[in-house]
Amino acid sequence: MQRLLATVPVMFIVGSVIFIVMHLTPGDPATTMAGDLALPEQIALIRAKMGYDKPILVQYGVFFSEIIRGDLRRSVFSDFKVTTLVKQRLEPTITIAIIGEVLAVLIGVPAGVLAAWKANTWVDRTIMVGAVLGLALPSFWLGFNLIWLFAVKAGWFPAVGFVSFGEGEYMDWAKSLVLPCVTIGTIIAALIARMTRSSMLEVLREDYIRTARAKGLSETVVLVRHALRNAALPIVTIIGLGFAGLLSGLVITEQVFAIPGVGRLLVDAVVRRDFPVIQGVILITAGMYVLLNLLVDLTYGYFDPRVRFR
Repeated sequence: MQRLLATVPVMFIVGSVIFIVMHLTPGDPATTMAGDLALPEQIALIRAKMGYDKPILVQYGVFFSEIIRGDLRRSVFSDFKVTTLVKQRLEPTITIAIIGEVLAVLIGVPAGVLAAWKANTWVDRTIMVGAVLGLALPSFWLGFNLIWLFAVKAGWFPAVGFVSFGEGEYMDWAKSLVLPCVTIGTIIAALIARMTRSSMLEVLREDYIRTARAKGLSETVVLVRHALRNAALPIVTIIGLGFAGLLSGLVITEQVFAIPGVGRLLVDAVVRRDFPVIQGVILITAGMYVLLNLLVDLTYGYFDPRVRFR
């Protein structure tokens, strides 16, 4: 309960930062909406309708009162509720983030365990070189090269776009996910592999690992049941933070693959100076980030019984 209550001041600080940054950002949404040829009276009327003519402290209070009520206001361009716009764009973002994270875990954890088991050998060096390259490659560069190789040259997957689940054939949905999921999964897998190797190396030096081997247990049992579980806390942390980072960092990937997700919604809102949408998307993303961090903390008790939360 205390952990849950601790998220309240965090979200308050996040909301305050978002509000301040939005009001320090150059550009006036009222002027953008009215157009270059609009009269000052028209701009003032739009500004009054949006509430931007009120004192800054009044706007601050209204902003948080609306958040408490679950009202993130309406887009100044489409007049749709921000929550509605986010819901419409949430499916591709969540789907790509989940599948990309699963792919990263399936690649990164075994690779990190293998690198630690074969430490200081050619296997370890090969995996770590691959991990460094995975972290060093920009996501847009990797995405464009995957499009060129597997969409343009081979023609195996679509270059851009997203097919909603149930909207078309199952294979069309699956094919539309392969390239963006591989793009983000590769980068996160590299990070997980490095963290898994580092954590496993520390555990493999412990006395209880030598004892387990002396008992005649198989190397697989020693690595998985004894070493990996005791090395799991930092690995779980990086997996959770990686997934939270995916939700907030899919902007570039969605732009590269022309996916109509939350990231593209945010980019379009920034271009249009659509302040309510910008504030709403960032606030929702920050809330999901905080919630995922909380869930990661709560999983610590499963891997380490000594960890307890009140």
